[in-house]
Amino acid sequence: MPIDNVYFGIEPINPDVYRFRVDFFDNGTKVSSSNPLIFVQTKAPNADGMNVDLFTKNATSKSKAKDVLKQVWGRGDCEANDLATIHSVREVVLPLIDSIIATHSLDVASKRQRLLVLDLNDSESIYANIDQIRACQKIVEQYLTAPCDKFQETYEALQQLDLQFMIGEGPLKYSLLRTSGLFDSVQQEFLTSKGNGKEGHCFLAEFLMNGFKFGQVAQLEGNSAINFQAQDYIDYIGKSSEPR
Repeated sequence: MPIDNVYFGIEPINPDVYRFRVDFFDNGTKVSSSNPLIFVQTKAPNADGMNVDLFTKNATSKSKAKDVLKQVWGRGDCEANDLATIHSVREVVLPLIDSIIATHSLDVASKRQRLLVLDLNDSESIYANIDQIRACQKIVEQYLTAPCDKFQETYEALQQLDLQFMIGEGPLKYSLLRTSGLFDSVQQEFLTSKGNGKEGHCFLAEFLMNGFKFGQVAQLEGNSAINFQAQDYIDYIGKSSEPR
């Protein structure tokens, strides 16, 4: 059964619940669908708070700690590009956010959450080796929370963004693909293929992460034991000893 594209389908159930599925297509014809996820609004959206994704990194896992940091921060022009991005965030994005807050008289200063999204794949680029992904993610987390003599300029620039939380997109993609019961083997293979497959996998993870920000959890329809909750994929990387 060939597949060349994916689309998302949403069906409202009630104001706090909706059904979500991934539809697979070949040459414009739907050929299959994932098992559905049920999204449930478990918390009211925080009207006086704000979640801001300030920085995103994509990389492939490596077996040695020094190689992990090099892969994340030091490939080719990676460090220079990161520094340029961080500078833009600090000089353009953050002032824009502050302007929006001031314009709308939002009281979010104490509740603002600044996020880094880290998408680490395994060495085979198929999100199958969760132990490798988690081990390498831990190395990056340690780099972000303690002084390091590697890529010091990048480290110091990131500290100026006052990042508070890191979302592990790699483990989320692994769970969606390998342990959720959402997809059959053909669908899994397509979602790890180049082009529309990998893009669809990325969009799916983004959809889940946005749901987390709105206070939603997702569970496999008919099996609430298989679920996706923000706390399973978010780590605190702030400067204080306790999350704000």
